[in-house]
Amino acid sequence: MTAITISDLYNHAHIKVNELPKTITNEDLLLELEKQVAILEGGKNALAKKTFRSARFSLIKHLLAGKPGNVLSFESRKQWEADAIIYKRIGTNIIFVEDHSADEWENLLTQHAVSIIYISTIQQQNLAIQDFGYIIHKAHQLDIPVIFDNTYGGLGHIYAPLIDGADFVLTDVSASPTIFKNIPVQSFIIEGVNALTSKADVYLSGNGFLEKLKKNRRLPLKNSFIVPDNENYIAKLLKKEARKHGDFSRTANYVARWLNNQAEIMEVNYPGLKASENHIHAELYFKGGYGSIFRFGLWDLEYGYSLLKGFIRSGKVNGVNIEVDNERKEFVVQITTENYAYVLQHFQKIFANLKQNIEFKQQITKENQLKRLFDQELRQLLQTPVRSKR
Repeated sequence: MTAITISDLYNHAHIKVNELPKTITNEDLLLELEKQVAILEGGKNALAKKTFRSARFSLIKHLLAGKPGNVLSFESRKQWEADAIIYKRIGTNIIFVEDHSADEWENLLTQHAVSIIYISTIQQQNLAIQDFGYIIHKAHQLDIPVIFDNTYGGLGHIYAPLIDGADFVLTDVSASPTIFKNIPVQSFIIEGVNALTSKADVYLSGNGFLEKLKKNRRLPLKNSFIVPDNENYIAKLLKKEARKHGDFSRTANYVARWLNNQAEIMEVNYPGLKASENHIHAELYFKGGYGSIFRFGLWDLEYGYSLLKGFIRSGKVNGVNIEVDNERKEFVVQITTENYAYVLQHFQKIFANLKQNIEFKQQITKENQLKRLFDQELRQLLQTPVRSKR
């Protein structure tokens, strides 16, 4: 059994000098993490999984109880591409709402005998936010369980779907390495208090659906760790991690509002902006912010777009991840820092350089146009025959 000091697992800042340490196993740590994640998300139980993809597959497979079924996904096809073949092998067909008109999804529930509804808190392709309460209500009228991908719900701090009646939540914690770095966990399945599992077995009581899966798993986790002798230690650490998402959201909100006032920007897509089509649903359901991701596009889709791509790729900053969506010609920004002044200065510097280069190009273009006009008039004068005076 190998002992690892607390500095290897968590930050020293969480330890009080007068606290007596105790030793826990990795298995104890995992069980406590599952318990506290379930509490934060508003559920009754949680199951840790190695990856998000394995968590999603495991949940859908067990909900269908090994039988063929149809999953109606509000998430885009792109988010399922890597697993399309795997679901086909178990007879699961994924129906995408994006392939139909916006108001057609209700008809799809009965037309395709939908077994599960899958929805993201914030749809990553276009940052869409659905009317969650209405979807859950319609699904439960037909005894269809609803699964949420709540990765961007901030461990329930931004949004807790289970409180609004969702049945299961999936969350990806791979971006929180400080807490989970010593155990092979990147995702959790969280079960709602009254989780709907199937038409035959409507509302479970007692331990519930995930408890059955826990009994069958193996935990080859033998390491032990020294932690403070404080029952609330892990709970406080997870709550702090959840609150960070509110801080990240605040930073994203500041930067999105600043970008929205720049002349070079055609549109900023962020639920926190009142002009956003997703603002109404974000106001209705989100409690701890509007999320840490936004998208924006430029008016100049040629020179300005190419120039900004170069600036972004040449100057990366901690706490700011910017991806380029070449298909939509947009920039996707994810914030992972609470230092909004630092992030704002970064964007101000980028756009100052962008404006300077665009103005320089416009000046050169104007000068070239004047030069061509002068040359054209000069050629015309030279080609005009000179009339002799008498």
